[in-house]
Amino acid sequence: MKNGILIGISRYLPGNGCYLEQEDGSNIYLTFENEQRVDELIMNIPVAVVIEDGKVPDKDNFWQEVPVFSAGSRNDTTKYIAMGGINFTAPHRDAVRNFWLTFAHKFWDIRVFSFEIDEEGKDCNYMPNTYCGSDLKRSFDDLPDDVKPDWNPDYWYVYGGYHRTYCGQAILGGRNGVSYVGNLGCGGADVVNHELGHNFGLHHASTNYNGNYVEYGDGTSIMGNRKDRQGLNAVNMYHLGLYDQDEIVNVTKNTELVICPHEIPKEARFSNESVYNIIKGTDGKMYMVSTRKHRGGQHILKNLNNNDSVWIHEMRNYRSVLVDAISSKADNQVSTIIPGVKLTHLEYSNEVSRVRVEFDNDTTKIESNEIITEPFPEKFAQIELSEDHDGLWYDPIRNGQGLDLHIKDGKAVLSWYHYPDDKPYGTTDWIISSFDIGEGIEKFDLWSTSGGKFENPASADKVKVGEGQIYFTGPDTGIFQYRTEKFGRGHFPISPVIRQTSPSNGAYYDPQRDGEGFTLRFLDDGERCVGYWYTYEHRINDPIKKYHRRRWFMLDGNLVDGKYQLKTYRVDGQFLAINVKQPATEELGISVLVPKTNRNFQFISTVPDYNIDIEIKRLF
Repeated sequence: MKNGILIGISRYLPGNGCYLEQEDGSNIYLTFENEQRVDELIMNIPVAVVIEDGKVPDKDNFWQEVPVFSAGSRNDTTKYIAMGGINFTAPHRDAVRNFWLTFAHKFWDIRVFSFEIDEEGKDCNYMPNTYCGSDLKRSFDDLPDDVKPDWNPDYWYVYGGYHRTYCGQAILGGRNGVSYVGNLGCGGADVVNHELGHNFGLHHASTNYNGNYVEYGDGTSIMGNRKDRQGLNAVNMYHLGLYDQDEIVNVTKNTELVICPHEIPKEARFSNESVYNIIKGTDGKMYMVSTRKHRGGQHILKNLNNNDSVWIHEMRNYRSVLVDAISSKADNQVSTIIPGVKLTHLEYSNEVSRVRVEFDNDTTKIESNEIITEPFPEKFAQIELSEDHDGLWYDPIRNGQGLDLHIKDGKAVLSWYHYPDDKPYGTTDWIISSFDIGEGIEKFDLWSTSGGKFENPASADKVKVGEGQIYFTGPDTGIFQYRTEKFGRGHFPISPVIRQTSPSNGAYYDPQRDGEGFTLRFLDDGERCVGYWYTYEHRINDPIKKYHRRRWFMLDGNLVDGKYQLKTYRVDGQFLAINVKQPATEELGISVLVPKTNRNFQFISTVPDYNIDIEIKRLF
């Protein structure tokens, strides 16, 4: 065809560019006027392409997308995923589920099932193809009824196989689309999540600086191709419909924006903060101006470029194309990448950026929109904090970390057991607080320690690390918010794990080992004890290290002959943003808790390297 419109299914072949697969099965490769091949990945989408003089004339608008199903539809809120493979392991399943729940839990329910397939799965030599999909489907159907879930999967994955070019491939904007291979040293769950992004309608995250288009080049999204994949950016969230309508700001006149990362939940933002800021340039294109968190979790941009605070993306056809960035390190830095619009970065504080937006043909006077530096926005609790809330609380999608809240006589002791965000999988950390109660919403300081050692916990100094806030919206639902120097601003909902009362429940310590402590709960009329031991790493043979990491152990055991035989567990996990790996417990040994009174116990640990015999008393 010399002139006209071609309609077909778009395909992509590395090294050869894009082509159209027509109804008769023939293929037409697409090139621009300058004979360069079309390299944007528009795989497996019905498209209409304008052809002039046998070429694609306009590099920026060379195709139009025919309406196509997108898994980001508001009406498709449950994602059923089956992941099968040779010796497939559950951690991949959990990592995939937790990744999407982290970004979409308000809007989607993610259900993932994993199982093993037979050796034939290794014959999947290219993707996608009918054999791989049907082989996985057949294997799934052949599973025993007591193993299969009670739902039919929408998305299928083959783990294993071989391909000399791809880590994985997916149908874009459709179901049943992924085969995943591991021969190229590809990461496990990251590849599956990337391919799921395609199924949900997302294109590759690319960059286009000064006309230099780099596919996969945008490291602000898992849809890029970086080792430090960084979750979903604001454009991805917008395209998938993972927002409330009042979070969208269409900027049409001169103004100042206080731009907040989308990782900070809506409930933790101030009223003048905005997330999804959309600006239309004089070129007719739409742009997203956004920022991301640089601290406090696994999917943040701390490894990408801390200097870049505000990101400017071109938005089109489910693409995320990064075209510019403004540094938070330099006030009054300017970007004019959006035609007809000038952006000026004014300041960065409290994890948000203040940006002035000026349109060429607008004379509207700009009013200052100051950054609010308070730790938390004002909230109104529905239920007053009371002894009814004494218990263990956690966020169900972040298993393995939570809050131990002891409330007695108008006072509260809160222990937050979690994992440091700047340490590898397998390290733990803790933060504590104590405060008076009496209002529906409680604000308090958060404390940790510095300089502690297991051999001498009293050597630790108490250090304020931030502020916390807790309130309850129902009998079994609450909200915990925090702001610390290390984690920044954060928020997670809490649900109860244990809420049994006992006169011996409480926070305990040995005055001779101040800087170390315990929280203990007694269940089943005193027949069982569960608790946490907050201490430090044992490094007695390390003469150089002046202090040791904070560590907590989980305690659980029954009363036997007047003594609690407590199994002592080490729990390994990762920080709040997402459990990339599920927490793993390892039993280290037995600790013995001997009752003295309902306020005093003898604690004897026989755990290797953590042997102590002390008397502990209740704080209140």
